Amino acid sequence: MARTPRTAPQEDAILSEARNLRNLTQAQTPLLGEEATPLYSGVGTGFSGATPKHQVASTPNPLATPRDASGGPNGAGMTPLRTPARDDLGINAAGGGVRLVRRRGGKSSIGFEGLPAPVNDFAIMVPEDEDMAANGTPAVEEDAAERDARLQREAEERKRKELARRSQSVQRALPRPVNVDSSRLARTLGETNTGSDAMAMATRLIQDEMVRLLTHDSIALPLPGTIHPGRTVSQYEMPDDDAVAVARAEIDGELATRLGYPIAAKERVSQGLALLVEEEEDGQESSFSWGNLRNALSYDLQQRRWVETASMSDSERIIGITKLLNDARDKMRTEADKAKKLERKLAITLGGYQSRADNLGKKVADGYNSIGGLEGDLAAFGNLAIIEGGAVPTRLESLREEVAVLERREWGQQDRYRDLMESKDRLLQNIAKLEDEQMAALESMNEA
Repeated sequence: MARTPRTAPQEDAILSEARNLRNLTQAQTPLLGEEATPLYSGVGTGFSGATPKHQVASTPNPLATPRDASGGPNGAGMTPLRTPARDDLGINAAGGGVRLVRRRGGKSSIGFEGLPAPVNDFAIMVPEDEDMAANGTPAVEEDAAERDARLQREAEERKRKELARRSQSVQRALPRPVNVDSSRLARTLGETNTGSDAMAMATRLIQDEMVRLLTHDSIALPLPGTIHPGRTVSQYEMPDDDAVAVARAEIDGELATRLGYPIAAKERVSQGLALLVEEEEDGQESSFSWGNLRNALSYDLQQRRWVETASMSDSERIIGITKLLNDARDKMRTEADKAKKLERKLAITLGGYQSRADNLGKKVADGYNSIGGLEGDLAAFGNLAIIEGGAVPTRLESLREEVAVLERREWGQQDRYRDLMESKDRLLQNIAKLEDEQMAALESMNEA
């Protein structure tokens, strides 16, 4: 018997909205760390667009879905306009139902016996671990603190190597020229070395290297007043660290051999050389000391360098000294302006601290003065206590004597008072007797 199919289930938008509202009211707010309130999604609450959503229930057509011809429970109807089922293995029957296979014993089963047996042939591909180290051990991610410490050590090592590559004048902050005229310096040094032997050639190589190194220092590490712009690149090629180390070791070894200690350490050689220089300076005044050379030099304004005083005229010396004096005055004026600006900045920055310090200083001075006055009072009262301590026994003795005198006087007065009271009592008794006698006499006279 055919039945009319049921209509499709309808969504009640009002009921869904009421359910969501109840969930939002009863659930805890997500701002306190709770989970978000689960809402009923379905097909929407009816307000997903500009206008409310309406669902129109359509009457189903029972003829649109064909029933199985057999009408049995195993019938499977096929919806029209649907992609037809593909049954390459022949499992389903020709009429659309599932084919049943009758086994021995009267049992039925769906015909899957004709399917091929499964083949459990799998090829497992293990991807290569890119994080494996070169030695085959898994690489461990480096800790952030250890990485920062390693980077800091590497930066310090690079800084140390960079500082070691600099010249000794830069490392020790020794005076060096602001601007270097390499051609003039090389020519001046060449005039002092005119030999042709091996020592002269080695000396010229050392002088050329010194000129190039001074020029490099003036460009790479400029001083105030340099004529080179900030982006000037030095053409000096830094020697290899290993070559510099080998050369330094050769110099130290030769110096130790010359001093007579070929296997001595570098520190011992330096100490011995310093002691030797001090002994030579103590024995005789060195003519090459800076004090003697400075007295024999004067500044030449035309050449802009220090030359021997004997090669200059008086007017040139006066011009050079005037130039140095004016430069010193300009520098002093500039430094004074900088100092004034710095004082104003410090006054703005430290004004409150200064006023606070002045107030505290006044309080400290007042407290010190009050402490001095209190110390004087304390000393005076201490002396008074000492004096009073010596006078107290005498005063106590005198007071005891006065008390004894007063007690004796009181006792005498008490005795006198007692005698007078006794005399008074006797007189009163005599007076009473006389009155009685007088009354008795008057009574007898009245009776008579």
